[in-house]
Amino acid sequence: MWSNFPLNAHTIKQVQYPTLLTILNHLEKSNKIMYDKKDSILGIFEDNPKLKKLHRESTLR
Repeated sequence: MWSNFPLNAHTIKQVQYPTLLTILNHLEKSNKIMYDKKDSILGIFEDNPKLKKLHRESTLR
């Protein structure tokens, strides 16, 4: 799918902040990403309670 997508300076557009927030909210609600204690984004791609627990316990404050 992505092999035919032309990536160059003429096709890349800036994403508006409200659009980015909408995308991030959707990904968080669908358990594709989560935020750590430093508000960094972690891609999880599955609803995995063990992964969430491991990340929560291993992240320094």
